[in-house]
Amino acid sequence: MRIVHLTTHMGGGIGQAISSLVQRDSANHHTVLCLQKPEKDRFIRLCQQSGRTVLCEPSQTCLTEQVAHSDVCIIHWWGHPVMAQMFANFPAVPIRGVLWSHVNGLYYPWLSPELVEPTAAVFLTSSCSLEAAMWQQQPALVNKAQVVFGLGDLSRMHPPSHRSWHDGPIRVGYVGSFVKSKMHPDFVDLCERILRIESNLRFVLAGDPREYAWIVQQARSRGILSAFELAGYVEDVPALLSSLDIFAYPLNPTHFGTTENAILEAMAMQLPVVLLDQPAERAIVTHLKNGILARDIEDFAAWVHRLASEPDLRLQLGRAARETMQSQRTIEGNLKRFHQALQMVVAQPKKILTWPAYQGKAPWQWFFNAVRPDMRAAFLEHQSEEFGYLLEKMPVFCEPSKGSIPHFHCTFPQDPILAQWSEIVAKIKK
Repeated sequence: MRIVHLTTHMGGGIGQAISSLVQRDSANHHTVLCLQKPEKDRFIRLCQQSGRTVLCEPSQTCLTEQVAHSDVCIIHWWGHPVMAQMFANFPAVPIRGVLWSHVNGLYYPWLSPELVEPTAAVFLTSSCSLEAAMWQQQPALVNKAQVVFGLGDLSRMHPPSHRSWHDGPIRVGYVGSFVKSKMHPDFVDLCERILRIESNLRFVLAGDPREYAWIVQQARSRGILSAFELAGYVEDVPALLSSLDIFAYPLNPTHFGTTENAILEAMAMQLPVVLLDQPAERAIVTHLKNGILARDIEDFAAWVHRLASEPDLRLQLGRAARETMQSQRTIEGNLKRFHQALQMVVAQPKKILTWPAYQGKAPWQWFFNAVRPDMRAAFLEHQSEEFGYLLEKMPVFCEPSKGSIPHFHCTFPQDPILAQWSEIVAKIKK
């Protein structure tokens, strides 16, 4: 079967998810079309080394030909403005189209019925997406939904044969993004709470150093910066995870995450994980069975303290976590899910896909399509206090990327509505 993937890029989590799948799937022929020039080409190279075709910045003619000759066309969506433009100008050729959502769709970017309806199927990277009101209000769409995780390959995660409980500080790690739309905005406050009850502890943070300036600033002002080890971007994640005692991953209550490979990798490395009790996290962890789901920041701090002082509980939860990964999150099991979902798709005839909510619309309307209906009034009355409150509550709207207002404005600078919204964002961020 010939499968064509349309993705904006192959960076970060999306690159890991696509490359892990296409490298392992020898039953089908995969071609990946990246709409943008890559900033980092690691996952592109991995695909090419395994004999898969990756084309970057394809012309409209090339894209149309590739899509037309596919048996299945998979559109990877996470609210990126370039993909929104693609929906507005999609090739008018018959295809079997699948929308593969790499965000949970609960807050922003919101997974709308108008986005799902034209497609043959929608692949969800977490079952938590089904908690969205959309699925309750339009049950016919549920029949299109299949859960196919955006998994990386966990087979490289080999925990130490024996974790020695050392005399030095307990090492509490976080690997991933530090933007406030993903990480809990009160992260430094949380760390300070933990240190008040457990001072013999060190926080190890790994990720893009450009994103954790706010953490450094707040930690320095509180006099706790010496408790942090800033590892920066780490290539050898297993080695870093091997050095940890606890994996603490508090996310923003309105975060967009789904599969959460950072959590899965920590669990595969037999680490006890502490998370907040939120939809995406509940789809991975069962409280006190294979990890911790804390009620709030205060409860989170208490659990880190308890794990720091109880090595047997750390070991118990870590072993259960790895067993869960080996039984429920293998790349082989996910590939089986993928193949089963494809059978539902290929049974359907090809058709020309159109997205009326995008075609013939302005860029601000493309952005607006992914804004949840209950939040739209604030945008339409953007001079109101309600709009400022919404932007403060949901920092994803203010990020430089992540399909945010500034991201859309940067991509489509001539749009006057996006310019107005972006101006307000700039004032708030000062």
